[in-house]
Amino acid sequence: MVDCGYVENTGRVATYKKSELVNSLLWYFDTARGVSTPTAAQEKAREWLPDAMRFPAVNPDAITQAEEAADEVPWEDAA
Repeated sequence: MVDCGYVENTGRVATYKKSELVNSLLWYFDTARGVSTPTAAQEKAREWLPDAMRFPAVNPDAITQAEEAADEVPWEDAA
């Protein structure tokens, strides 16, 4: 909650129950994503991601192209 900027504009979150915490963070990330001019805290939310989830994006078209190339039979074109 600190790393993503949520606590910067929120009161005491230590008293939240799990459901309140989850719903609050869902609302926070959704709101941060949807605003046209984000605050500094919302900018943190847009850029926040745990280290374990940081990996290069996968281009789904590249996978499809590779599958199509693997499905081609090279000797069919020669006939």
